[in-house]
Amino acid sequence: MLKNIFVAEHGGFCFGVSRAVRTVEENLGRGPLCTFGQIIHNPQVVERFEEQGVRVISRPEEAPPGASVVIRSHGVTPDVIAGLEAAGLRVLNATCPHVLHIQQIARTAHESGKRVFIVGDAAHPEVVGISGWCGGAAEIIGSVEEAEQVRDDGREACVVAQTGTTREKWETVTAALKERVARLEAVNTICNATATRQKEARELAARVDVMLVIGGANSFNTGKLAEACREVNKRTYSVERIEDLKAVVIKSGETLGITAGASTPEWLIKEVKAVMSEMDKNENQTNWLEEFEKQEKIRTGSVVTGEIVALHDDDMFLNIGYKTDALLPASEAALEEGKTLRDVYSVGDQVTAEVVKLNDGEGNVLLSRRKMEEKGAWENIEKAFQNNESVTVKVKEAVKGGLVGFSSGVRVFIPASQVGLGFENDLTKYVGQELQVRILETGENNKRRVIASRKALLKEEEDAKKKAALERFEVNMIVAGTVKRMTSFGAFVDIGDIDGLLHITDMAWYRLTSPKQVLSVGQQIECVILAIDKEAGKVSLGYKQLQPRLWDNIFDRYPIGSVVTGTVARVVSFGAFVSLEPGIDGLVHVSQLTNKFVKNPADVVTPGQEVQALVMDVDPEAKRISLSMKALLADAPAAEEAPAEEKPAAEEATEA
Repeated sequence: MLKNIFVAEHGGFCFGVSRAVRTVEENLGRGPLCTFGQIIHNPQVVERFEEQGVRVISRPEEAPPGASVVIRSHGVTPDVIAGLEAAGLRVLNATCPHVLHIQQIARTAHESGKRVFIVGDAAHPEVVGISGWCGGAAEIIGSVEEAEQVRDDGREACVVAQTGTTREKWETVTAALKERVARLEAVNTICNATATRQKEARELAARVDVMLVIGGANSFNTGKLAEACREVNKRTYSVERIEDLKAVVIKSGETLGITAGASTPEWLIKEVKAVMSEMDKNENQTNWLEEFEKQEKIRTGSVVTGEIVALHDDDMFLNIGYKTDALLPASEAALEEGKTLRDVYSVGDQVTAEVVKLNDGEGNVLLSRRKMEEKGAWENIEKAFQNNESVTVKVKEAVKGGLVGFSSGVRVFIPASQVGLGFENDLTKYVGQELQVRILETGENNKRRVIASRKALLKEEEDAKKKAALERFEVNMIVAGTVKRMTSFGAFVDIGDIDGLLHITDMAWYRLTSPKQVLSVGQQIECVILAIDKEAGKVSLGYKQLQPRLWDNIFDRYPIGSVVTGTVARVVSFGAFVSLEPGIDGLVHVSQLTNKFVKNPADVVTPGQEVQALVMDVDPEAKRISLSMKALLADAPAAEEAPAEEKPAAEEATEA
């Protein structure tokens, strides 16, 4: 068995890396998100972000339009930032403040005409970025040998260090430079956290039998830690993933030290320690390796399936094939409202959940179905948003300004203006209903907030029906419809999946002043299709075209010699026009008003007065009907004729 396991106090994320990772996490779900290069040199962290839709780019054109781009802690050149902004991308600069300070030192020195040296790795992105802030003119020194090749050109000079440079390299390289450059200012910019980690790791490695350095294989910082540890302990192992622990050889009674690079997440450090603690319980190395092969897939964030072995009101325990049982609290079981664990599950059931912790403090693996389902729900929401697909939302309540509902546990807000095609006065009727909606916006104000629209889907359905209707209808087709609404210029008629316009001039064969003279809202009518504009999605209708013309069969309606009743429409100097029906007026000449001489017709009749008259003549061609009121008077003597100059031509009644 192992004698002891020691973990370095300062291992894991440094301030700058933690800040960069947090910047990415805070902007997840707020639209397209990218990082300029890998956010940190750790494959597990990068992979997790990629699973959440974060794209790694190296050029502005690789980013989706309108995306946010996080600048990693290493920093970039000013040209990169300018290029991203010119492409219309939102730049989130998470450069480590310590690196920003070095960039400023290099820039100031260069602008003042000084020669700039950087001690570090020429290929490292941090060094590339710093050099960019002095116009790419910096000279990169990676070793004492390179420093010895430098020649003094008479200018003042400044030398800075890559943050992860070892103190030994800094001291030896700057000493060599000072021998060759007369006016050299050395500014020690090694990160204090880096120096502390290296010192602590070296001291720990010197007093243990086996040393583990956890971090990405391409991490400069982790590499320097491993290099420092190997100088004092040849049994130093580099661990990038849990699987790498299979190569670790350690004997009973030996001591183990663990440290980690600045880009190593805390959960990985804890996981390594937990695995090595398990190894501590297995004296037989072969048994340990076999056990590891069975359990290596169970880690924080992984999804596992297990059998319920114990069920209580507040929690349940699952056998997931791990060294300990897994605990799933009721609060993490994603139960429906009002349901308990015993309502849903029984001992022996299979349950799938996500691993939250490998050790909850009492030796149990802690699981969560809520977190797993929430993650899946958010992935579905983001997928629907990106692909312009619909999702189902169950409405929970009507609030000021709209509806609040949930889609697989994700809160969704539907503004009142997006609930229906028109204004919705009463939103409470939707409470409890399941609605299909289209996602409009996600991740507003750094929160996982979703705004959706039902109106967008209804509009698409309406447009699809309109398009089908336009294909179905033809000019001159007779259709049935319902008057939906009226305006001063006509009426809109629902003829099935589309509203057609019935213009006022196509409502009657006579002139109208208002559509209400002929139609009313809700009235069922038949119309003929006059025109179809498929491009504009419009249909023009006719109503009068299906009605008899005013003067058709006029003799049947008004035979000569018949008596008719009408209303005086207007009085003129030569007589009065009497309305017999809409659009048909008969003329009672002044000489036919009464059996007495009349000079002014207004002395006999007034507009609106109901009168009876005899049909004396009908002329369909001229659209005239001559009437006589005098002929109906009993024993009427012959009327005196009006003077010839007062007998103007009869006025015509015209057809609309």
